Amino acid sequence: MLLSEDVNPGIIREGWDSEVMLPSQFLLLSVQLMLWFDVLSVYQVEVDSEVEAVQLPCKTTVHLPEVAKVEWRNGYDRKIHVYQKGSDQPKKQHIYYRGRTEMKRNQLEPGDLSLTLKYLTDWDRGTYTCTVYNRLKQSTCMRTDLTSLRNSTRITKTEQR
Repeated sequence: MLLSEDVNPGIIREGWDSEVMLPSQFLLLSVQLMLWFDVLSVYQVEVDSEVEAVQLPCKTTVHLPEVAKVEWRNGYDRKIHVYQKGSDQPKKQHIYYRGRTEMKRNQLEPGDLSLTLKYLTDWDRGTYTCTVYNRLKQSTCMRTDLTSLRNSTRITKTEQR
């Protein structure tokens, strides 16, 4: 495969018309991707076992475009909630969670992607991940552990990107 520099010495052409990015362009791209998502703080919530719902926190400081898709998954990689094209997508979520999850629409404006999980059972223990997709990439917003305790359920953040 031939590599040649065209009239523009900053762009190296490979083959027909594909461009190879230079290190300075990689740096700019990585900075832009890091700025696209900025997760706020660490959350810890305790809920009495008699409570029927719990909020799984996920917040960002960046306004999300309308084309963004928000997807919550559990530790078994099951889709527990999908928000896309401005509305919930119950047909895309695991049947066990249908009618048990809710993301308030007005939460998307300020960057609150928190999910309410209703009618809690012992089967709801585990790790939950909020992932936001746009046209170009995906970005994990936050992972949350939901662990059952004696008389309470505790939510602790385990990882955020």
